[in-house]
Amino acid sequence: MGTGASGPNGPAGLERPAASKSATDGEAAKGAKARRDARGGARGAKGAVGRRPVAGLVLLIVSALLAVAAPGAAQAATATGCKGRKVRTLPFSTGSVQLFRDGGYLCAVTVQKHPGTRRLVAVSLQARGLRAVAKSRRDTRSSPPARVYAGHRYVRVTGLVTGGSYRSAWFRC
Repeated sequence: MGTGASGPNGPAGLERPAASKSATDGEAAKGAKARRDARGGARGAKGAVGRRPVAGLVLLIVSALLAVAAPGAAQAATATGCKGRKVRTLPFSTGSVQLFRDGGYLCAVTVQKHPGTRRLVAVSLQARGLRAVAKSRRDTRSSPPARVYAGHRYVRVTGLVTGGSYRSAWFRC
């Protein structure tokens, strides 16, 4: 035994006992298993596969709820031709003027009170300081939409269905 010769088990002549060697390897194996479980090892992979159907089910439920909630808004937009939320309804004897706001834009449509008969239906929308946008047609239900950028300006609205009309004063919408 000499002077600093060393082998695979440490310095020469100092070997680890066999029992302590296997105990240390067992602890290392347990630690590796604990780390693998914490990262989602064997059980984590099985759990990820189990989570996929749950995520798909949640996605299916959300899309079904949107499909049920959206048709009301979509029908309102297609029935009038205006995007945005309804801000005001201005009634008169033979119909009403409906105003919609989408950002800084205003959109107006005149709708007949008793649809079904072809009548002249017209709408005009003017933002203060700008020209009026007027639309009209002979239709059984409503006028074409008149859209103008109003920002925060005052606006004036005019609506007409054969036999009656509406003209507003300047108001902020």
